Amino acid sequence: MLRPSQVLAPKPAGDAHNRFEGRVVGATFRGDHRQYEVAVADDVTLLATVAETDRDCPLEVGARLEIGWHLDDGIVLAR
Repeated sequence: MLRPSQVLAPKPAGDAHNRFEGRVVGATFRGDHRQYEVAVADDVTLLATVAETDRDCPLEVGARLEIGWHLDDGIVLAR
């Protein structure tokens, strides 16, 4: 499990352990932030929350970007 606010976008920090190239497939304005749906594979879409003050945003649907997160921010859940 990964909270959308823990996903570093549109430019992950240099020490982010998990990094993926992706494409924005959805964008929602939520007042003080935007939430992006980012496709990183045909069957994998991640959510990323980006503060409205980020100068690299807003990203448009179809934009390519790199996203990532720190190792300690992800939690594996068993079924």
